[in-house]
Amino acid sequence: MNPATETGKEAYAHWKTMRPVKAVLMFQIGADTLQIAHNFAVKEATILRWITNERCQRLNLPNPYKREE
Repeated sequence: MNPATETGKEAYAHWKTMRPVKAVLMFQIGADTLQIAHNFAVKEATILRWITNERCQRLNLPNPYKREE
């Protein structure tokens, strides 16, 4: 997606999906989960879930947050 041609709704969707990836990058360079939570204005538990979800996906591990359907 080209940010210059995105509509507001598309840009928000893209930004929202990139937040967990950015949180993982921040964690990998040494930021504390509480610092990351303050940066994104979310609860620390949300950051922990984002990091776990991304890690499980990247390493092909079972995800403890995934709901059984």
